[in-house]
Amino acid sequence: MTTKDKVIQILTEQPHTRDSDPALFQAVIGLTHCIHAHSYYEITELQQKKLIPSHESMRRCRQKVQEHNPYLRGKCHDERQELAEIVTPLVNTDFTQASMLF
Repeated sequence: MTTKDKVIQILTEQPHTRDSDPALFQAVIGLTHCIHAHSYYEITELQQKKLIPSHESMRRCRQKVQEHNPYLRGKCHDERQELAEIVTPLVNTDFTQASMLF
């Protein structure tokens, strides 16, 4: 089972993981090894041996899956999009004239 398959299965069966990468990571480890508790050392060792995917791989996979499958997006998706619409123009504002005032 690929990382993408695992992520899709978990996002479908455990909706709380749609907005939480740590919860998704924990679920993937549980699905992969049928164990719900590992030390950080054991987790990094498993990642180095390529037995479990890295945090970053799972995050990128989740983003891509949610991009193509809107029904697997979390509750916070719409809020983040609305906030981005407000913040983006502020970030792109030309502050050169405003800096002259100070």
